[in-house]
Order: sequence, then C-alpha cells, then structure tokens
Amino acid sequence: MGSLGDPERVRQGSALEIPWEAATFDYVYSIGCLHHTGDLARSVDEVHRVLRPGGVAVVMLYNRHSARRLWADVRARSASAIRGAYDLNAEGDAAPHTDFTSRGDVRRLFAKFSKVDIEARNFDDITLRGRTLLRRDRVLRTPLPRALGLDLYLVARS
Repeated sequence: MGSLGDPERVRQGSALEIPWEAATFDYVYSIGCLHHTGDLARSVDEVHRVLRPGGVAVVMLYNRHSARRLWADVRARSASAIRGAYDLNAEGDAAPHTDFTSRGDVRRLFAKFSKVDIEARNFDDITLRGRTLLRRDRVLRTPLPRALGLDLYLVARS
C-alpha cells in the first residue's frame, strides 16, 4: 500500500464530480460541504455513485427549519446575511451558495439510498436585544435541538 501522498489514495476534486470510480468506498463522510456546491442533488448522486452496495454515507446539511434560520426569516434578513450567519471566509464574506434542507428534502435527495436516518442537532444561545436568555449548553439538554437544531445529520445506506 502506498503512502498518504500517493495519488492513488489522495485526489483533489469536486463533490459534483468525485474523481473515483463507481462503487469505490464503504463509507463517505461529508460534514458541512455538500450544501455549498450549488447543486446539492448532483453532489448527493455522486456520493451514492461512489459508495459500494451496502455502503454508508454520513452527511451534515443545514436545517431549513432551525431556530437560527427561522429567526433570520422573521427578521427578513437578506440571503447573503443569512448565509453569513452560518459561514464566513477569512475576509468575512458569506459563502457564495448555501442550501438549507428540510427532512422532506433529505428524503427526496437521498431517495436512491435504501435507508436514511435523520436527526437535527446543535443549537445557538437564545438572545434578545443582546442579552443571553438561555445558553446553548443548557438548550442542548432539552428537546429543542431535535426539533429546531441547526444541522441535519443523516446516515444513509446505499
């Protein structure tokens, strides 16, 4: 087996065209990436393509129905401001593209998979006018993250 720098083991590429043959991997992990590709459906299809039959994808996507997103919508923030509430680059700019998904979206996107388990997780501090009403570490001990968590974590079996 080659070293970690061996081009047969490490390749740079796009999630929209994963540079590996079909049915190559037993596991694919994507935490916080696919929702920035600009073509979430295509990136999910690529994950499915490179998984072997019975393979598992572990993926994190942003939850369209999270408390943070719902609050941003209530405040009528711009799309760029909403994206910036999630991800900023070194210059402080928002990601150029961000998809937010619901559980229903996940089921449709991952329809080619034999089984998909979805769980919402993570939460922000609850603040009002700059005052913290409830700290995130306390919220995480409640049922709120499972209902309105920032992220949808899913385990999809091919």
